[in-house]
Amino acid sequence: MIAVSVFSADTVNATTGTGWVLPTNNFGLPEDFMGSLRDITDWFIGLSIMVAVLAIIYGGVVYAAAGGDQERITSSKKSIKYAIMGLAMAGIAYAIVNVVIEILGGTGAAPAA
Repeated sequence: MIAVSVFSADTVNATTGTGWVLPTNNFGLPEDFMGSLRDITDWFIGLSIMVAVLAIIYGGVVYAAAGGDQERITSSKKSIKYAIMGLAMAGIAYAIVNVVIEILGGTGAAPAA
């Protein structure tokens, strides 16, 4: 029986082909809860930044295509304004999360962005 594993050759019992053997390393997973918390919040903050940038782009396109229609111009300006506020909140959230993790005895320096 041939067993294929994405982790390592020793994750499947070679004699029977069944049963999992724990790998010797954790494949880059954080060792502690604070590291996991930082990784999760970094992912959500990154996602919110991407959404805000897309909203700014959308607002700019709508503004450029408004053709003098005041309602569309006002709507696009609000979209851009709220997207910039979202970017600011994401930056503040990133700072707050990292400060709280450091105060609670986190994983050291913040990861390089």
